[in-house]
Amino acid sequence: MNIKRVIALLLLILTLVVALASCDMLPDEIKDMLPDEIKDMLGIGEEKPEEPVGDGKIDYKVTVVDPFGAPMPQMVVSIYNGDEEIEMRLTNKDGVVTPKEPLTGESFTVKVNSPKGEKLAYDEAKCVLKDGEEEITIVIYQSTEDLYVDDLYLNNSPSGEPVEAPVLTGGGYMVDLIEGENYFVFTPTKRGVYTIAASSSASVSIGYYGSPHFVQSQNLASDDDADEVYMSDGAVCFKVRGFNVGGDGVGSSRYVIMVESDAAAKGFITLGYDEELSMSIQELPWNEYNPSIAPESYVVPEKEQEGFALTDVDITSKTLTIVYNSEDNLYHVGSLDGPVVLLRIASASKYLPSLESIMETDPFAVYVYDDNGEFVDKIIYQNMMEKYCAAADPDLGVIPLDVHLLKAITDYGNAPNHAWFGGASGIFGDDTALVNPALAVYFACCYYAG
Repeated sequence: MNIKRVIALLLLILTLVVALASCDMLPDEIKDMLPDEIKDMLGIGEEKPEEPVGDGKIDYKVTVVDPFGAPMPQMVVSIYNGDEEIEMRLTNKDGVVTPKEPLTGESFTVKVNSPKGEKLAYDEAKCVLKDGEEEITIVIYQSTEDLYVDDLYLNNSPSGEPVEAPVLTGGGYMVDLIEGENYFVFTPTKRGVYTIAASSSASVSIGYYGSPHFVQSQNLASDDDADEVYMSDGAVCFKVRGFNVGGDGVGSSRYVIMVESDAAAKGFITLGYDEELSMSIQELPWNEYNPSIAPESYVVPEKEQEGFALTDVDITSKTLTIVYNSEDNLYHVGSLDGPVVLLRIASASKYLPSLESIMETDPFAVYVYDDNGEFVDKIIYQNMMEKYCAAADPDLGVIPLDVHLLKAITDYGNAPNHAWFGGASGIFGDDTALVNPALAVYFACCYYAG
């Protein structure tokens, strides 16, 4: 083949390639085989990112926001050329500063200060202005440098020595993470829902690990948002109740949070807050049960008789009955005029110590539920019961059973955290299977049979 024919063939191939490329019909395999110069000529090379176009001046815009994106007005923004401060501005209501005149130069750095002198933390690497890169946003965090620290006692610590952890209360913090476990203490200042999240250039996770005096080795937050502490989208959420918050943060609950990082890096911890939190049963006020008429001092009239003895109510009996008499407002054994039922309020029964001694360590206060398990009320009987204890027979520790005492014992004994009368968890031991359910509430009662 002569040279003219080779040249003609190459021109034909090139013409065909150009035609196909212009119609975007050239196969990718052919495109990849072409030299870069041909690709550029045909306009089929890889797209390159556009370089910022400068005009020799920097007409900057610096926006200062908090960790949640809200503008921060009245912040002091300083512009530096090397070590020389050349401008100072205050952010406006939108957290923005702009120059009076554009800057002339290649590069400038930005610093932000609080007019109140508070220590701030932010990513300084992002605080650079260049020609063509003239708009930046600076996110301001709190510094952990001067925070109060708490001593943590780790469950799995080989030395047993406490670990110091900064105490976080709200907002956002920039922290120095080490590889592995990084501990912090969260102390709330107001009631509501706090959502605590961690972020970093490293891979991080966050969780709830108990209290400072007993730090657990696993995340205690549940996956159910019905619980008081739960996980949501990688963040840990705390439902902080009124009783979790002390005055000025003093006496508030302390929650240990741990950020685990796969590398040493700068990290960011944010504590989002939502005041909307429905009332829990625990937060509802107690209703004090206090009869209008105080009990009178009582002495068993027959106790001086020869051979006197009190008979315990046989709660296993299938025939014994307790009858309420509306004339004297008391309960009687067998009939309206039968022996008066007495409650061992300040003396022990077969199944429990005296109610008086129980009240010394466990107040007579209960959550009341209906037969369907629905919450009804929170009642405290403590003051009433103390009055009955003071009025009881000083030798025998008994007092006539009335409707008020019966209600208190019924509510207290049926409360889920006591369950005196229910199944294997009840108080009747070997007698459990024999107890007559109608008589169970009279377990601490007795009478003088005569």
